[in-house]
Amino acid sequence: MMESALALSARYSMPLPDLHYHIRDLLLRFSNRALADTCARVGADTERKLGSQDRFIGALRCCTEENITPVFISVGTAAALYCHLKEIGSSQSRDNARAVLRDTCSLADSAQAERILIFYDMLLQGEHSGDRGRIFTTIIKDASEMAQVEGII
Repeated sequence: MMESALALSARYSMPLPDLHYHIRDLLLRFSNRALADTCARVGADTERKLGSQDRFIGALRCCTEENITPVFISVGTAAALYCHLKEIGSSQSRDNARAVLRDTCSLADSAQAERILIFYDMLLQGEHSGDRGRIFTTIIKDASEMAQVEGII
């Protein structure tokens, strides 16, 4: 969320503390059990979330246009890509993931697509090894290190 906030702040000259307040409010709502907002509902409709101007890809493009490297957005996109292939009954493969990035996301052979595929490959490793917990930890660690190099965190 911070990457999107940085991009919105740059694009619309919005004060970052105001956007940070909004992020905190969203996180509080996500953690509110009384709302009973399931991961399945929040993660549903992956095709729309992967659309070239929508949710993940729209945020990724905004960040890129504002010279912010969308590392954590790429992690989320990789997870949505993984779920999308599962939803449409396609096998989990780098080629199928690349095709969705090209056809649905309009991200043909770009640095953004490659970063997403790196995280997608890590998710596949977790599926094949049966140790998703360790893979998730590795993904977050690697993303955090990339973000530090890029100056995001």
